[in-house]
Amino acid sequence: FLGGTPKLFVANVASPISWSPDGQRIAFLRSEITPVLSSKLILANADGGQERTLATDTPALWISLAAPWRPSSAPAWSPDGRLIAVAGVRLPNTGFVAFVDSQTGSTHEVPMLGSGFYGLDWIDGQSLVLNLPAQFGSPSQLFRLPYPDGQQSRLTNDPNYYTGVSVSRDRRTFVTSR
Repeated sequence: FLGGTPKLFVANVASPISWSPDGQRIAFLRSEITPVLSSKLILANADGGQERTLATDTPALWISLAAPWRPSSAPAWSPDGRLIAVAGVRLPNTGFVAFVDSQTGSTHEVPMLGSGFYGLDWIDGQSLVLNLPAQFGSPSQLFRLPYPDGQQSRLTNDPNYYTGVSVSRDRRTFVTSR
């Protein structure tokens, strides 16, 4: 912040970075084409060191910056740091949220209505707030997704188009852009 020589923190990052609740680790997506597009969920220490691949999206696609026609959202850590939620899509156009165990890398997928994710974050330890269109061509709205059953419910129902969502650390407020 006060100047000096820049230092590379992490490289080849294909999503926004998210910090674990204790601030000790980061999570992000890294995409590659080998021979098809795939993404890996990477964990690293807070200083960017000791990277490890936690999970891979194949055969589905996690939404990352490698697909510029889709906005990317950061992987979302649960408040206890046990799970990381990642938005994904299966062709043709079926969305899902992958819940990845931050220790073992085991993944549980919950299917979604539509696939146009514009953000997700944990409201509390049992549910996420999602930002996606209710149906193809409609404005992006906010939804609640309980974990692990996945019966999503609508939080907003208006003509506004919402993009992105971020929940405060104390889980009392969240922000989105309209």
